[in-house]
Amino acid sequence: GLVALAPALRRLPALVSLYLGYNPFGDEGLAALVAPLPPPPAGALPPPTGVLTKLKKLDLSGTQVTDTGCAALAAALDRGTLPALEELYLYDTPASEAAKDALMARFSADSDDNSDEE
Repeated sequence: GLVALAPALRRLPALVSLYLGYNPFGDEGLAALVAPLPPPPAGALPPPTGVLTKLKKLDLSGTQVTDTGCAALAAALDRGTLPALEELYLYDTPASEAAKDALMARFSADSDDNSDEE
């Protein structure tokens, strides 16, 4: 799943848009994608400053992301893990409206960010 794929995705610094919609991953996969970089081994060069630093659009619609995944994503945003993120899609996920709304509040009101608003 996404837990296995996340390390490869995190090594794509030019990635701008990531559509993961309607895949059966949940909170663990999302946490793996947005986790902070581990510290480098002793004597190794430091890692790049961020992960997915150019990602502007992330579509998680139809996944199994719950409130826990939304909290992990919010923490990642607070750490600056996704500094360029402008669009986030969470349609058809089991996360509560409150958790989705809390994430959407981090984006400008005139953007195209979406949860399950109808």
